[in-house]
Amino acid sequence: MPHCVFFPTLGQYYILPFERDLLANCKALRALFEHMIDNRRELIKAFPEEAKKKGDLLSILLTDELFCLDNEMIVDECLTFFFAGSQTSSITIQNLFLHLIKNKHY
Repeated sequence: MPHCVFFPTLGQYYILPFERDLLANCKALRALFEHMIDNRRELIKAFPEEAKKKGDLLSILLTDELFCLDNEMIVDECLTFFFAGSQTSSITIQNLFLHLIKNKHY
């Protein structure tokens, strides 16, 4: 942002409405993932055999020794997979449409 370049001391403040909206969206998304983690952690405590059978990313992270005690690391990992997957799918669909437009016989 321009104010961060010209006034580095203002870098810690969210001045523009866009920045405040971005911060609110980030906090909401992190809260959603933390809620899902808490729900899954309760499910794992209640039914430990079921969690091992699921085999999804969240269950694996919650049963892993490195991640099991740190919610922030789990949220970061889930967000990384979420955004990486959404960008990959988006670009793939864009390329599909481009090639379909170029090759009308398909």
